[in-house]
Amino acid sequence: MSEYHTIYKAPEGETTQWDDIQARLGNRAAKPKPAPAPKWEAAPEASRASRANVEAADADALEDLEDDFEDDRELAALRAKRMRELQESAAKAQAPGWGSLGELTRAEWSERVTRAPRGSPVVVLLTAPRQRQSAVAEACVSQLAERYPHTCFLKIRALEAIANFPEENVPTLLAYLDGKCLGSVAGLKKMGGEHTSPDLMALAINEFGDICGDNDPASVAKRVANVVAAAAKAAEDEASRQEDQEEE
Repeated sequence: MSEYHTIYKAPEGETTQWDDIQARLGNRAAKPKPAPAPKWEAAPEASRASRANVEAADADALEDLEDDFEDDRELAALRAKRMRELQESAAKAQAPGWGSLGELTRAEWSERVTRAPRGSPVVVLLTAPRQRQSAVAEACVSQLAERYPHTCFLKIRALEAIANFPEENVPTLLAYLDGKCLGSVAGLKKMGGEHTSPDLMALAINEFGDICGDNDPASVAKRVANVVAAAAKAAEDEASRQEDQEEE
C-alpha cells in the first residue's frame, strides 16, 4: 500500500524560529531576507494627464469622474476645487451685471461693489435721467458688458448714489477692484464726447488696469484703430451735415 506524504514549503525567504536558532548557532547559513514589495506609484504622465482632465472638465464630466478619484485625495481635492469654480462662474452668469448692464441701488452698493468677489473688477456708470450724454454712455457700456462678461457692469442714478453730485460730471465711470476705487472718468469729453464708442470707453477704463478684457498690445492696437476709424467717420458725417445746412 502506497504512502502519501504532504510537504509544506514556506514562501521564499520566510524562516521559522528553528531556522533562526540554527543560523545563530552557526549550524546553517541564514536565509536571505525577502525583497520588499515595490511601492505603487502613479505614473507621472498619468498623473499629469488626470490633473489636466480635471482642470478642463465641465460639470457633467466632473460628475462622471467622481468614482475614479475615491482613492486619490489630491485629484479628489482638485475636482472639488474645479466644481466650486464652475458653480461661481454659473452664479456670476446669472447675476445682473455679469454679461449685461445691471441696475444698482444705493442700498446694494456695499454688497455688489465694495464687497464684490475678490479679483472681479466692477465698473459703475453714474447717470442722469433724460440726459443725452447718459444715454450715449449707457449704450456703450451695455456693449462692453456683453463683450467682457468677467467684469461686472452696473448703472445707478448719480444723485441716488452720491447726494449733490455735480450734473456737469454726469455721466461718470467708476472702476473698482477688491473694494477699492481704482479711478474715475467724469463726463464724455475725455472719451470723445457724444461721438464716443465702446472701444474708446474701454481704453479709458483700462487706464486703471486690465478691466475690459485683454490689455495686450495687439488688443489695444485694435481698439485704438477702431476708435480712429469711428472718429474719422464722425468727422466726415459732421462735415457732410454742415454742407447740407449751407446749401439750404
